[in-house]
Amino acid sequence: MLGITTVDVAHDIREAIDSSDWFKAIVLLAIKLEHHGYLAIKSHLRSFNLDPKLIDRILNRVHLLEINEYLFAIGKIDAEEYRTIKKIIEERNRYMHRR
Repeated sequence: MLGITTVDVAHDIREAIDSSDWFKAIVLLAIKLEHHGYLAIKSHLRSFNLDPKLIDRILNRVHLLEINEYLFAIGKIDAEEYRTIKKIIEERNRYMHRR
C-alpha cells in the first residue's frame, strides 16, 4: 500500500494543473476516476446481494474505458460526464501510449 489518500491525490491534481504539468494532471485524474468508478460499480453490484468473490471476478481486470461505460449504463453518470471522462481517457492514452 502506498499510503496515498484521496486528499493527497486531489491536491496533487490541483498542483499539477496550476503548474501546467498536464501529463501528471491527466494521469492522476484518470487514476482517481478509475478508483472511484470501480468503487461505485462495486457498490452497485453489492446492492444485488451478489457473492463478493463473484463481484471481485467481474471487476478483476476492468479498466477506465469499461468503468465509464458501466457507470453510464447504470445511471451513475450522465451523457455529459460520460463524454468528459472519455476525453480524459483519450488524453491519458495519448500521453501513455505514444509511438
